[in-house]
Amino acid sequence: INLMKERLAALNQDLEARVVERTSELKETLDVLTARDKNLQLELEIASRLQENILPEPPRNDPELQVAVFSRYLTKVGGDYYDFVELPGERRGIILADVSGHGLPAALITTMLKVLFIEAVREETSPARIFHRLNDLIIQSIPEHDYATCFLIVAEPGRRLTYSSAAHRNCFLLPASGAAPVMLNTEGLMLGLFAADDPYASTGGREGLFEEKQLELEGGDRLVLFTDGIVEAGNAGGVEYGEERLLEAAALSRELELEEARTFILAHWESFRAGTEAGDDTTLLLL
Repeated sequence: INLMKERLAALNQDLEARVVERTSELKETLDVLTARDKNLQLELEIASRLQENILPEPPRNDPELQVAVFSRYLTKVGGDYYDFVELPGERRGIILADVSGHGLPAALITTMLKVLFIEAVREETSPARIFHRLNDLIIQSIPEHDYATCFLIVAEPGRRLTYSSAAHRNCFLLPASGAAPVMLNTEGLMLGLFAADDPYASTGGREGLFEEKQLELEGGDRLVLFTDGIVEAGNAGGVEYGEERLLEAAALSRELELEEARTFILAHWESFRAGTEAGDDTTLLLL
């Protein structure tokens, strides 16, 4: 019995030494991971501020165009992108894009997308041709086969719009007359998915990649653009918000000023979700 007690004491002493040693090693590892996480969070904060800076302020004091925007990322950075650019002939280009993926990789693609979009609008003027050029630039510049859906509007003086969709969610028009909402959509592929000469891209050749249409507006007409994160957000029962509820909220807020309408729609969206977490980056653009 004494021999067993001695051996047990020796084993306990060895075990305690091992526990102290392992605890010290774990603490060192935890300190390293904590330091790395702190650096990562700092880098994400910087990336977040940089991404905020590439998203423009809505046009102010414009007699023909009013804009209200809501954008929120799933993490500190994300893959939704919108922009407003001046084009020749007193026209305006308005783009809303949703890049594949989330987080830092998607944020890097949106930054490149902004640069490539600015380059594309210097060379082309119509939405379809801008998409053709932008698609070429994405394939040349981003070899990872990332893609983006986009909706592009070119607004001309006199309230004429030319628009094109690169496989993006429909844009909706709420007429000032109070008539039923009108869905704006065109045929088009995701940007960066196929080169223009890819046999899978289109049977109509290069010009068949993207379709564009024109629309004459009336004063007070309202356009609603959005990304997947709005309509695919679900409630506790797993039911998606959907386009119908978004249109319902947009129609109910039709008589409100644009900023107030944005607040109303978002409150309607948040109420439906009842505190559930969003599963994607979310952007709502009212024009």
